[in-house]
Amino acid sequence: MDKDAQATLHHRRMGRVDKMTADGRLEDMVRRFRSLAQSKRPEYFIMIGGTSYGPEKIENLARELGIED
Repeated sequence: MDKDAQATLHHRRMGRVDKMTADGRLEDMVRRFRSLAQSKRPEYFIMIGGTSYGPEKIENLARELGIED
C-alpha cells in the first residue's frame, strides 16, 4: 500500500451516522488512528477509495508501512 495514498478517517458510533473526522495521506491517517485511546479505536475506520479498513486492518497497514508507536 502506498503511504501517500489519499485516505479519510471516519468515526462511527452505535445508532449514529458515520462522520469523516480527517483526510490526507494514508500514513497520517494511520498515525492519527493509532494516537486514539485503545477503547475508542473500534469506533473508527479508514476509507481509501471505496474500500473501508477497520481497526484490525489498520494495524496491519501500520506494520506494512513501518509505523511504530
